[in-house]
Amino acid sequence: MPMRFCVVVAILFAAGCATSPTEPIRPTSSVPPPEPTPGVRVTGHLLAFTTNAGVPGATVIFDPSEGIAMGTKVVPSPAATRAVTDGNGFYNVVLPADGRYWTWVDDDLIGMNYVAGSGYRGDLFVGAGTTCVARYGTITDAATNKPVSGATVTITLSPPTATSGLDGWYRIDLGCPADGKIGFNTTFLSVKHPSYPDFSRVVGRGVAGLMRLDVQLQPR
Repeated sequence: MPMRFCVVVAILFAAGCATSPTEPIRPTSSVPPPEPTPGVRVTGHLLAFTTNAGVPGATVIFDPSEGIAMGTKVVPSPAATRAVTDGNGFYNVVLPADGRYWTWVDDDLIGMNYVAGSGYRGDLFVGAGTTCVARYGTITDAATNKPVSGATVTITLSPPTATSGLDGWYRIDLGCPADGKIGFNTTFLSVKHPSYPDFSRVVGRGVAGLMRLDVQLQPR
């Protein structure tokens, strides 16, 4: 092959390489990261108080307000979130955010929850026509939303006390009087823990019914 032809071919080949488009630099993975799940997922077990059996087919309602008045009755507001318990009494609900929610089962207001993250224990009790009296719920840190274990919970008019567990859970059973009420004077629920200031709140004139009552302790 003549030398001049070889030089021309080499020049044309080099020119073609120089003018070819440059490939974009691709990331090591083209799979986008998963989107964060909106809201706070709460799971719990709806139980009959005297038997601890799951209650199926009940509507559990979390309402950020105290409800709205409908004549002489208070009902959940339009902002409430609802879930129906399965055949074993379990429910699963996604709430807009952490915070305080009034809790209903069907048409009955049964407590006040401070929802503190997706690990929050959402168990609830219904009386099924009994006259039993109890208070239960979780104790959490108001700054971190983490459960507080080892807190002592008392109700002033009654000897029973409870100590919160690793998940912050406490339960005080006060018995089942015939009229469904214990005491007549102003009654306080008190919580003590060495790492927090003492907490106390009025729970009524006497104590009646089954009610969830969560407590958030303010750190020192």
